[in-house]
Amino acid sequence: MDTSETDRTFVVEQRHASGLWDQALALLWEWEPAWAEIGVQMTTNPWTSGILPRKCIAFVGVAWNAAGTHLTPDGTRRHIRAALKAGATLEEIMAVLKLCVVRGVQACNLCLPILAEDIAAVWASEARP
Repeated sequence: MDTSETDRTFVVEQRHASGLWDQALALLWEWEPAWAEIGVQMTTNPWTSGILPRKCIAFVGVAWNAAGTHLTPDGTRRHIRAALKAGATLEEIMAVLKLCVVRGVQACNLCLPILAEDIAAVWASEARP
């Protein structure tokens, strides 16, 4: 077994151990094994390809799971642990989390004018007899 296969097997085993492969995914694996294998390859590739350092991949996972549009505490914890295991510092992880906050502020900057327009339109229509 080559290194990437060993890494992929490790990632799959970690997912099973962490509960990421629930009963529905187990059924998918049973019913559509070829498709499930493609899914495993896609989701483990960043960890096994060696293109990006594991710490960088973990940072992306932290950002994805901590983002206001996703907010997945278990995933955030899992990726923070992976980042720490890959040598990340507290300061680096905090920088990633701060970027998530900035992303949320940007969403407010985009959405607040839309909200203001819609409120003005509703209030204008309610003022009419």
